[in-house]
Amino acid sequence: MIACCAVRPPRPLALLAVLALALAAQRARTFHEPFERDVMTYAVIGHELRLGQRLYTDVFDHKPPAVYATFAAAEGLAGYGPAAVYLVNVAFALLAMGSLFAVASRWMGGRAGVVAAVFWLVASYDLELQGNQPNTELCLNGLLAAAFASAFGGRSRRRLWAAGALVALASLYKPVALVMAPLWAAAFALQEGPRAAGLRDAARPLAALVLPGVMAWALLAAYFALDGRLDTLVTVLVGFNLDYAGSLWGNVAAGLRPSRLWPPALLGALPLLVLTVIGVLAATGSRWRRWVPVLASLAGAVVMVALPGHGWAHYYQLYLPPLVIGATLGLTEIEPRWGRRARGALLAAAVALLLAVHLPQLALDGDGASRRKYGGRFLAVREAARRASALRREGESVWVYGIEPGVYFHARTRPVTQVLWINHLTGPLRVPLRQALRRQLRDARPAVLVVDTRYSRDWVPAGVSLWMDEEYVRLPSDEAIAPFELRVRRDLARRVPP
Repeated sequence: MIACCAVRPPRPLALLAVLALALAAQRARTFHEPFERDVMTYAVIGHELRLGQRLYTDVFDHKPPAVYATFAAAEGLAGYGPAAVYLVNVAFALLAMGSLFAVASRWMGGRAGVVAAVFWLVASYDLELQGNQPNTELCLNGLLAAAFASAFGGRSRRRLWAAGALVALASLYKPVALVMAPLWAAAFALQEGPRAAGLRDAARPLAALVLPGVMAWALLAAYFALDGRLDTLVTVLVGFNLDYAGSLWGNVAAGLRPSRLWPPALLGALPLLVLTVIGVLAATGSRWRRWVPVLASLAGAVVMVALPGHGWAHYYQLYLPPLVIGATLGLTEIEPRWGRRARGALLAAAVALLLAVHLPQLALDGDGASRRKYGGRFLAVREAARRASALRREGESVWVYGIEPGVYFHARTRPVTQVLWINHLTGPLRVPLRQALRRQLRDARPAVLVVDTRYSRDWVPAGVSLWMDEEYVRLPSDEAIAPFELRVRRDLARRVPP
């Protein structure tokens, strides 16, 4: 009996295990959702990479390689389909949960770790933030939460360098993650204050947090240089993305406007913000030092959201990890001021408000969640893919005119062109991508076209537009797949049902 009790896991860890299972079950609720276009792009390109295609050269998108490699790895474990998407979803959501639990436990004790895990479980699923599926922001949240736990969970050079390596890895999903390195280094300097021994000691955190990122990008550039494609990498990740984002300083300034700083999509996270603000105001004496890295992380999240310049709802998921730690820390600041009962009441109120948002969302299945987030947009993508697949035969291909790689995913067919999003035919790569498009369509002669009627034909060369009209028969429009229309090659038109 004594031996049995000796190996029994501590209660907070047991509760964390239960919450981890709850998270896996929660994310399974929308397992069969028709995924949005970013996730579909990562899954389709990951599949192409497994089949030997080269990123940027044979199949095009403009993010760094890590997200496509992640989906390719998930496909290797779970197969090509929803299970791979689910695996990425759960893996990074659990990484964030475990990391937030670890840092809260280290700072405030095991019960605080459980509170942080509960906050993450409920807030990170928010459909208004499109948080139930694994966009790039979920990957960043998992890695940056782990980096935060490593950097601020103890005092050692090894932990700092590990944090720097995690920030570097996160930047290979989205370069905005590099913002955190100097901010966290500054947080270390502010925490040390007069205790800092000198410039050398102040520079060590900066070196540990920044140098791994420099090394990671140098290695990436070296790999592409050895492959003879360094100019492609630079054009895509620098030239194309700067054209896509516009003025970075202007984006940050716009992101500080109240309507962009806290948009309506963040309403569900308001209890976390309130607890964070209360905690900052209640902190006294030396306890303010604990807030420095939290506030640095929150400032970093604001900048990361603002830099790309588009303000999409899923960007704001980056606010959640610092708000979870801030809310948990805020509860510990409340007790010395107003007592344990006040802390308990505020915790209960925060959880109740979070659940009031979460439970109605959790009641929705995959189709319902997609409709709540995007209307019928991606339900139509899936249905168009089903119909296109029914019109083609084994070995025949489909081409999507638009920005919906989900058609390829749901129809289980490979893309026939390098470009998956038709709007990528603009910008600094306009000429070579258009030339490749003409050649690849001529060689592939797709059996079926799925045409998004929202997009002007001006985005493609005039010859391609004429080819679409002359070589393909347009099927009657159907509200079930609007705004898409299907076209079948004229020599295959007999397959079209009367």
